[in-house]
Amino acid sequence: EYVRENYYINESDAQSVRQFENEIQSLISVYDDILKEMSKSAVRYSEVQDNLQYLEDHVTVINDKQEKLQNHLIQLREDEAEAEDNLLRVQS
Repeated sequence: EYVRENYYINESDAQSVRQFENEIQSLISVYDDILKEMSKSAVRYSEVQDNLQYLEDHVTVINDKQEKLQNHLIQLREDEAEAEDNLLRVQS
């Protein structure tokens, strides 16, 4: 307005400036939307990473427990075999 009051400006030029202002505002809005979506994607990606890490950690724990149990069962089987051998020796 100040420029139009103090300088001669064609009305079509003023309309063009307003149109550019509107387009710039629209582009800013689109850019903000892009930033919001990128933020959501980053959060989603971060959540996925956290969940994958959680799964990996728990799979490791489960594997460790399974290995300990397997070793215990093997030891029990070996102890049973040794006990049977000792029983046969005592009986003979």
